[in-house]
Amino acid sequence: MSVASRLPRNSAPKLCSRDFSVVPARPFVGGRAGGVLATTVTTAEATAAGAPDPASAGQMLEQKLLRFHEVEEAPAGPGVYAWYCHFRIAERDVDDLLGSLAAVQDRDSAVREFLAAHLFGPFRETPYSVRMTGPLKPQYQGEIAHAEPISPALVNRIAAAPARLRTLSSVLACAVPWFASPIYIGCSIALRRRLRGHTRVMQQLREGLEPLPHPEDTETATDHSFARDAIVHRRLDPNELWVAVMPVEGLDRDTALDVENVLNRINFPLCGRN
Repeated sequence: MSVASRLPRNSAPKLCSRDFSVVPARPFVGGRAGGVLATTVTTAEATAAGAPDPASAGQMLEQKLLRFHEVEEAPAGPGVYAWYCHFRIAERDVDDLLGSLAAVQDRDSAVREFLAAHLFGPFRETPYSVRMTGPLKPQYQGEIAHAEPISPALVNRIAAAPARLRTLSSVLACAVPWFASPIYIGCSIALRRRLRGHTRVMQQLREGLEPLPHPEDTETATDHSFARDAIVHRRLDPNELWVAVMPVEGLDRDTALDVENVLNRINFPLCGRN
């Protein structure tokens, strides 16, 4: 049994249990059946819609969206993967806010604090290191913090009608992956092994254990860096993490580095190294 599989399955979000098979660049088609969202597109349909022909663009196989404890279902061979964090506002937290707003005078501040703590906080960017110079001018250097992303208009609307948080929560519950940005993108010649490394270190950190460092192993060092950022600094719950995987046949190590480099610089994932 893998370390990741020890997480309680019943604590994972129920609204977004998905398994899907799509061809890249194809608009979403599909439907719900039994609470599971599934999409399937044939190669012919996708090519007709403008997607590249797999025969001329490298063989792109089935894409999957897996929960943290399901990484053993990832393909063993080469491919691309992206971690997502499930947006979730607990119903009890919404109930607590609605109950408390009646007793506070500054409703806007209460709503702002709620959004910062339960939604926006884990997604704050780390500070930038900056240096300013000019000809014959003093030099300045230091850190610039991420500005507060919560808009006053959002706060005002929720303060005026706080029950709208329930609708917001329902939409966010199913945002991954179609309406969410990845928090980490990677490419590996051994997808399943790489994802095992991620989940193993994250689970160890979650349990208060300090993983042994492997400074001579670049891949392991990267696993540690991502896991520490996600679990220790941002305090993300592994049960809220999902990973999308796409096998790519014939992917060699150097091409994998190229793919990872480009995808990170286009998408700027929250926990990525750019």
